[in-house]
Amino acid sequence: KVLLIGLAAAMFSNISGAILNGKISETGFYITYLSLVVALTAGYSVIASMVTRTMELLIELMGAFVPVYIVSIGFSTGSNSAEAFYRVIVVVITLIEKILLKVIIPMIYMYLIANIINNMADGKLFSKTCELIKTIVDWLLKGLLSFVIGINLIRGLINPIVDSIKMGTWGKVLSGIPGIGGALNSVSGIVLASGTLIKNAIGIGGVVAIAGICFVPVIKALIVSLAYKLSGAMLEPVSDKRVVNSINSIYVSIVLLMKTLLYAVVFFLLTIAVICSSTNYNIS
Repeated sequence: KVLLIGLAAAMFSNISGAILNGKISETGFYITYLSLVVALTAGYSVIASMVTRTMELLIELMGAFVPVYIVSIGFSTGSNSAEAFYRVIVVVITLIEKILLKVIIPMIYMYLIANIINNMADGKLFSKTCELIKTIVDWLLKGLLSFVIGINLIRGLINPIVDSIKMGTWGKVLSGIPGIGGALNSVSGIVLASGTLIKNAIGIGGVVAIAGICFVPVIKALIVSLAYKLSGAMLEPVSDKRVVNSINSIYVSIVLLMKTLLYAVVFFLLTIAVICSSTNYNIS
């Protein structure tokens, strides 16, 4: 549809201009351009709905995953680590739900609409606004990633050590019991090691589930974005630059949607990886 409409726009802007009156040709172009806008926004809506639903599924998955995972952390490492990392995961879920879904995705839609209007006005109306929106989206994503990395590293450096000191003290108390102290200490070490193994297995299961949920949507968004990019490249030699720029704007918008989804995936994967790594301290 986009290719056909782009060719029709090329006819009005190039061929009809030499035959018909200029105003008639321009009117025909704008009618064709509005048809293009309908096709582009429909395609964008499909991808935006898919990305939104995928992020909602991620939140639902983490809601079911967190209680089991936190219990395994408390069993293998200690209550301080379990409580701290529970708060971290809740913060990450809140960031995705409140900022990525409620702020960034609507801003991407605003970017697309501003670009379409700007192209209709021959790039003289909202060009700086479009650049500003895209810059804000990029900065927000990078800032949130830095925040998630920072909060995970801080929690990972402090809380497991506190629990490790407690476990070490408890181990010395057990080993000091005459006769059975050594056996009790060995049994507690085996229990902690088993708990760590179970915790890591649950973490790997969560990683696989997250990757499984996001794999198909990311591939679909990638294919659709490349299709729009190819359409723009094919139409560039023959069609009006306003048409080509509008097609390129939906390509950029879908890439931003895909980037937002990938950032959400990275937030969860990074959190699980840091938890698995930092809470393995007590296995020795």
